[in-house]
Formats: sequence, structure tokens, C-alpha cells
Amino acid sequence: GRRMSAAAAAETIDPADIAGLEEMARRIRVEVVKAVDHAKGGHLGGPLSAADMLAALFFHELRIRPDEPRWPDRDRFVLSKGHSSIGLYAAMALQQSGQQAMAREALQRAIRKYLDFASTDPLLVHQKAQYWASLLRWGDEQGRQWLAALAEAERGLTKKPADAGLKLAHAEALTGLGRFAEARTALGTLAAAECSDPEVFLALAHACGGLGDVGCARDALERAASLWRAGGVPAVGTLAYNIAASWALLGDTRQAYEWLLRARDQYGADRLDLALDPDLDSLRRAGLLQKLPPHR
Repeated sequence: GRRMSAAAAAETIDPADIAGLEEMARRIRVEVVKAVDHAKGGHLGGPLSAADMLAALFFHELRIRPDEPRWPDRDRFVLSKGHSSIGLYAAMALQQSGQQAMAREALQRAIRKYLDFASTDPLLVHQKAQYWASLLRWGDEQGRQWLAALAEAERGLTKKPADAGLKLAHAEALTGLGRFAEARTALGTLAAAECSDPEVFLALAHACGGLGDVGCARDALERAASLWRAGGVPAVGTLAYNIAASWALLGDTRQAYEWLLRARDQYGADRLDLALDPDLDSLRRAGLLQKLPPHR
């Protein structure tokens, strides 16, 4: 590959290309924030500040072929700023969008690096990884990540059997693996008390939906919606998006679209999710995602 210097003379770039790179940098930042938020840990400042550089490199400057990763004349990029690595993973994933084999390979590399070098709880890594796999519609990998998440949750519960967060993670993994009845029993116990965690009701809706009990699923989503309306919950935009996706899974496109509008207004609906999330397929088939107006 070439050796490039930061002191090299800047070339003239078309304003339209600059606008495209700025949009790509924004998308990288969105994915960074989502990953760190989901993991409940990690570094934000470094990858957010590096997003413009990564966008310019991966989408304008570097000579790379996503479908030919071992091309001998490819450019090599070495990131020595370890705290910015999640930004690099986001840029690589976006750059390889549309290249299924390469995207899957990039995902596996990212998972390995997260588990080997990050201080993030492995349970949270596997939970996030299953979501990434779902965006690639990679069912086998999603199943592997749910199995790993289940094992981590069970390991944690041996030490902290009363931990509500671990119980929820355990039930979510059971649902992800299609063990809906077990998940519903566990979640019913969590929801029976004066539960103020909307994630419990979202998980219960998924388990009930998997069992074909639409009434139970709808009731659970209404309870999650009540907590959203009451306020006091973190990341209201993300919660609205998750409620929308849950309604979409039930096939109720009207409710799903209304909640997606709320998510958009609270900056919880990212264009990458709207383009790839399989949970929104019922909205895609109905042509409603194309009608979603931009945030004002």
C-alpha cells in the first residue's frame, strides 16, 4: 500500500462529495453512540472526534476493495488510538454494507476484539452482537450470540440470583432462542411486582408474541407505553423505537408507525436501523418506511 502523510497537499473535493462524507461521519457517530449506550460502557470522545477522519479515509481516500480483502495493493490503515476502535468498526461495517460475506467477517472480527480487549461485560457484548447479526439477517450467528448471552446470564445468576437485570437478560436470551414459554414464566414474575422497567414489558411482549398470545403481547406493550408517557426513563427515543419495532413484529403497522414518529421526534430512529432492521419488515411491506417524514 501507499504511505500517506498528513502534510500532503489537500486535493480539491467536490462540494457534493464533502456533503456525502459529512453524512457518513454522522452515521459513524450514531453507530458509536448506539454501541456504547447498549454496552453501558466504553469511550465516546475518541471515536466521535475521529469520525470525520474515518469517513474521509474509508469512503474517499483509501484504496480498498471490500469484496477482495487480501488484494496485495490495498492500503493499510493502522489505528493506534485504541479508545477510538469502535469508530473504526462502525466505519468498516458501513463501508462493507451490501457485501454480505465481508460484513459478516467484519462482525466476527469486531466481536472477537470486543471480547478480547474491551473492559465491557461479555454479556453486553453478546447482546449487542446478536443485534448486529440480525441487521445482517444472519440467523446462525444471532443464535450463537444468544446462546453465549444465555450462558453469561446463567453464570451471573449463580453469583447474584436476585439480580433483576440478569434475570431480564436471561429471559431475553431464552426468547431469542425460541424458548418462549420459559421466558414468559420468568418475565411474568418480574412484571408482576410494581415494575418500572419498560424493557421487562418489551421482553414480555416478544415472548407472548412468540407463543401466539397477541392479547398478552398488546397488554405488555401498553404497559411499556405508559412508562414512556410517564417520563423518567432513559433514552426515550430509543425506547419509542423499540416499542415501534415490537408493534411491527405483531403486524400492527398503525401502532408501529405512530411510535416510529415518536422515535423520530426524540432522535431514536436512525436511518441505518430503518434500512436494515428486520423487525420493521411489516412496515417495509406496507410502504410506510418510505413515507416517514424527516425530523423537523
